[in-house]
Amino acid sequence: MRAIYIYNVLAELPERLKPLQKLANNLWLNWHHDVGNLFRRMDPELWESSKHNPVYMLGAISQERLEELAGDTGFLAQMNRLYEELDVLSLPDF
Repeated sequence: MRAIYIYNVLAELPERLKPLQKLANNLWLNWHHDVGNLFRRMDPELWESSKHNPVYMLGAISQERLEELAGDTGFLAQMNRLYEELDVLSLPDF
């Protein structure tokens, strides 16, 4: 029997982690290694298996892990610092 519908269930970013979307969708991460390190920190195995693709990671990471990160003050501080740096540069999103 052939599948009629295919569903992809994606984790929903908690409000506190919304800056990850802009960080993931900006080419800035290609030359700013701290951004890559932030995504690696989220899930080192997923970072490697995704071939360092943050957009893929945001769609593949578990909801439970996102909830943990939303409560991690060290992670949030690092994310917010990088987001502010990107915002100051006013680089366009792709």
